[in-house]
Amino acid sequence: MFLKKALRTLLSISIIALGFFATCLLQQSEVTERSSHVNKIQVEPLSKAACFCDDLFEPVMRFFSGASEEEPQRTHRWNNHHLKEEDVAHLYLTFMIHSNGIVDAGHWWPITFHLPRLGGWKNYVVLEPTSGDGKGWHVGWIAGNVIGVSRIPLNGPVRVLVGSGKVSWFGVNSDGGQIKLRQVGIGRIGDGGTFAKIPLL
Repeated sequence: MFLKKALRTLLSISIIALGFFATCLLQQSEVTERSSHVNKIQVEPLSKAACFCDDLFEPVMRFFSGASEEEPQRTHRWNNHHLKEEDVAHLYLTFMIHSNGIVDAGHWWPITFHLPRLGGWKNYVVLEPTSGDGKGWHVGWIAGNVIGVSRIPLNGPVRVLVGSGKVSWFGVNSDGGQIKLRQVGIGRIGDGGTFAKIPLL
């Protein structure tokens, strides 16, 4: 039992260190700026360095998901924008999808809450725009004072994890304008099924 806990702690520390190193590397190789426009959230495209780090972490995330046949979690520090309350104040609540969370969703701890093998979240909902312009879109989240938007472009539905707290998800198109979302399904990592191959952010 002690050995198992020690191993889990060591793995957690290793992942955090690797993530920190990748973030520092990207901060040195690129400067990301978010343009400020009225009623728009401009999303900076992913750089080659960010895409490289995503590819580097893909087998790691697949292993720690505990479901190697499913699409692994892709949200990392370098591929999302942190936003402030004023950045999302203009968004329509009726265009969002809201969740009160799941009581036994699992623990929240930086980085490892995305790793089911280490006790992270497994439940997800599937979202998609009610309409589109064919140019792709981005999903964002508001969970208390944790607000952000993914820089990963989407061309269809997306899976987003559900924790134990309240969260609202929003969508923006390629021009930064808000788009209306709808929920098309729910699931759990490891259960396979219809949604297993949909991107997980």
